Amino acid sequence: AQNREPGSVINIQEARNERFISMRRGHGVRALQDRIFYENRMSPRILMETGSPEGARRLAIVCNAVTLFPETLMNIGVTDADRGGGWFGIEGNQYLRDFFLCHRKNSYLPRYTQDFIEATQRFFAGLGAY
Repeated sequence: AQNREPGSVINIQEARNERFISMRRGHGVRALQDRIFYENRMSPRILMETGSPEGARRLAIVCNAVTLFPETLMNIGVTDADRGGGWFGIEGNQYLRDFFLCHRKNSYLPRYTQDFIEATQRFFAGLGAY
């Protein structure tokens, strides 16, 4: 990935021999990392573990290592290139996050909240695309 433009898509196998900064076991992102490694038959060299995705990102840069985390955890407006790093999408990325909509059972929900819940259910059921 060193010869690639930051933001480009790479095959995860290109990182097979890299050292990884991983999340601690029990963290949701760690489950995602483990799944990616398992599905790609990789046994990563874990340099260290942390409880913070931002910490993992910063450690990867200063330790000349790599880390994996969902795009939703990237800080908008802050570029790793400014700190000597870069990010790459994973080719064939089908690692979607689960979406949970929670509310108190039997509590009053304003009409706009009810509409949002219904629209969200339709969207994820494939009945509508908003």
